[in-house]
Amino acid sequence: LAGPMAAYVQVLTTDTEQTPPSIVLFFQNLRIIFNVPEGFLRFCLENSFNPQSFNHFYLTSLDWNRVGGLPGLLINSLGEHQVNLYGPKGLKKLLSKFQSISPCPILRAAVQEFTPDDDPKQSNNVDKGLKIDPVILSYGDPPEIGRKKKKNLQKKKHGKSKKKEEEDEEEEKEYSDYEMEESASNLGKRKRSSGPVIVTTDKKKRICYLINFPKNLDETAGPVVGIIDCPIWNYVTSLVKNSIFSQYREDWSETSEKPRLQLTLLVHLTTRNIFFSKVFRRWVKSFGTAVQHILVEKTVVSSASPFRSSTVEQIKLNTLNRELFPLALSKTDPKKPIIPSLTTLTLVGGESLLKYQLLPQNNQRLDLSMVPRPLVQQSIRELSLKSPSFQTNLKVLQRQLALASKAIPKDSVLPSSVNPISLVFLGTGLNLATDNGRSGLFIDVKKKGAFLVDPGEASYAQMLSVFGPHKLPKKVMKIKIIFVSSLESDCYLGLTTFLKMRQNFRFKNRIRDKDPLIIIGPTGLGDWQKFLSKHQILDYDFYDLQQFQPDSEPLVNLFNSFELSFQSFPSSAGKQFSFVFTFSHGRKIVYTEDLNPFLKNVERLKGSLLYIQVNGRNVGSVIEIAKKLEPKYVILTGVRRAQITDENISRITHENSKKEWIGVALDLMCIKFPQNLHLVPPLVPHLLSILD
Repeated sequence: LAGPMAAYVQVLTTDTEQTPPSIVLFFQNLRIIFNVPEGFLRFCLENSFNPQSFNHFYLTSLDWNRVGGLPGLLINSLGEHQVNLYGPKGLKKLLSKFQSISPCPILRAAVQEFTPDDDPKQSNNVDKGLKIDPVILSYGDPPEIGRKKKKNLQKKKHGKSKKKEEEDEEEEKEYSDYEMEESASNLGKRKRSSGPVIVTTDKKKRICYLINFPKNLDETAGPVVGIIDCPIWNYVTSLVKNSIFSQYREDWSETSEKPRLQLTLLVHLTTRNIFFSKVFRRWVKSFGTAVQHILVEKTVVSSASPFRSSTVEQIKLNTLNRELFPLALSKTDPKKPIIPSLTTLTLVGGESLLKYQLLPQNNQRLDLSMVPRPLVQQSIRELSLKSPSFQTNLKVLQRQLALASKAIPKDSVLPSSVNPISLVFLGTGLNLATDNGRSGLFIDVKKKGAFLVDPGEASYAQMLSVFGPHKLPKKVMKIKIIFVSSLESDCYLGLTTFLKMRQNFRFKNRIRDKDPLIIIGPTGLGDWQKFLSKHQILDYDFYDLQQFQPDSEPLVNLFNSFELSFQSFPSSAGKQFSFVFTFSHGRKIVYTEDLNPFLKNVERLKGSLLYIQVNGRNVGSVIEIAKKLEPKYVILTGVRRAQITDENISRITHENSKKEWIGVALDLMCIKFPQNLHLVPPLVPHLLSILD
């Protein structure tokens, strides 16, 4: 290649509670992505990365933590350019399965699957002399040292000092991942009499990648980069004994006549417990001290939100009203994560947007200039209040809310014996930097449990922003039913994350839940989730809305425990459904994206306490149907910023006789139902003023 070459590896999404990790490799005009987790598209758009500039996507596994953002990316943002996908066996079937249920066409892509039968000597030539070789790991028993140590640690600790006991407890944590996997395996083998879903354990292959750059102009070897994906103990033995990686070890020349190859960088997608175990650390050190290591793991990176612009907007709204817009964010600078010092190892934590310069080789270095500083609630609040326009709009909004609070409707006052209901809008599309995540409604019935409706992509991350990492496990475990109204990607691509996290919380806290989570959705969703269950452990029962029988015994008992009556209405095409939730004391919620079903059922649905129009872009049609249904309140979601125009605001606030009961929802808005529903409509005229 003529001319100077430039290349670097960059961590995009780091490993946090909100996003699994993804890596990007820049080389000349190539943009190569390793793993596309859920929330990937939203992260790229919020951080000014153009998804259409990405040429190749390499997947290390079909686990949802590695491919959760791929379906939404193929539908929404890759345009017409050629896309190449590489991954383990089953990738073609995953795309085919998604295409079969998606009402929207997905981008056609050239797909190459890597299998153990492939010739290991045959490199995958990408372009411009760059070669990417897959290294396939097999699922097997954990290292022998781990099982022996675990047995020894289970002996009685009588006579030990407190310090010694603490050391043993720390060592025992090293094998928590293996224990969790074994528990999950037992759960996967458990057979139930009810439910159509087969739960299988993840014993599929996992792929690491070795990236070989072309030779330099002086004919010296180019840099070599490894992407190591070893999230659980069951892959460690296959990794440390792999013959391909052995060529880069310092002791290679002792066993082979071929010259030893030199690694430049290893990016580790593994847990802290595995990385700092003796067997893994010994393997890492065998490559020599010249290798740079980046560990992308949540305990060694800061806890900063990957969705920064959304978080800043949420802090501003929280300044307006902390009850309507709750926020779980640290008020002070988080402590810097501690990485154990290893005298013979160059190691850094893989922060988001951390960059490692590979070429020119005489300038290889870490670049921390793009790593974002953690968002501090108090600092952003103080900075916003210094703006005169923000102060003016804030005062106007607070005055509107104060007036509305004094005029509490009689139907908002409930007896103390009634269980309160809270509604959290996880996604509305209004105050996001992208169109992603516009669906998601969390209905929390105090002392009873919770429902989730249409969990769009990154809905779990949205819940984390509201409740924080300490309260979130309890909230997720409260969810008993997930309702999906449509096969539009916005309505269900966040579902699998909730299932996975619910499993993790159960195993970590030793919770024995006899009843699996219930999913109620349209035909096709069950097949999709069943396919994903072959690549991760998901425990649930699925009910098809086309054949839905609400009088079945499990559902009757569950609905009765919530004092809930549920109805569903199909659209004329039968691909979308509208829901009616009727709670005690006449608290009725109508949730719809399609107006047609209600035109035939106006008399049965009159007098609803709350009417939620998910696709509220056509304000005029919504107002007309609202007049026929005569609800107490109307809340519009799915409204884009461009739709909040003077004309539409005028139609809501002036031309409509029920203007005081029509409002627009924002992301993460929390409403006590029905106690503070009347606080939402006054926000409409000035809703976005404090966000601009």
